[in-house]
Amino acid sequence: MTTTAKLQGALRPAAAAGLAPWIERLYAEPGARRVGMIELHAIERTEPAPDSDRAPAVKLAITHLELGQPEQDDVLRASLNALFVHRTAAGTLTETGDIELATSTLDYAAGDLHAMEAARLRVAVTALREQALKALATPELSLMEARLEIDRLADRCADILALAPGGAE
Repeated sequence: MTTTAKLQGALRPAAAAGLAPWIERLYAEPGARRVGMIELHAIERTEPAPDSDRAPAVKLAITHLELGQPEQDDVLRASLNALFVHRTAAGTLTETGDIELATSTLDYAAGDLHAMEAARLRVAVTALREQALKALATPELSLMEARLEIDRLADRCADILALAPGGAE
């Protein structure tokens, strides 16, 4: 079952202080948007009983919040977009070791070299993890077969790193 998140009602003092200069402007402009950065603190965890159909939950407090000036919006939005690309990157790791990013990932990366490289590496790590889990799920895998699979995965990792900026060590 997926864990749900709940926000604590009141802002912590540092978060309230970061929001304070903007309150009047936000009140005066219904529908206004501000871009900022946030820090969350997991303050409470609810673990349902084993036979319960309730989902586990975590209560979060907003401990710090800073909103940017209007001229900083583009930089902050670019940071949000980069984090989004890092979290959602999709694509395929081919048998030859090439990484093909999904069109949606390329669209969100929008030519940003760092975002594209982060997405490329996320796709590769995700694919290699799936391959490792598949090998682990193989019944009666011998020690020799396990070592060969680990060697193969290590070689794939080296190939991917060799293609990355800076190359493999």
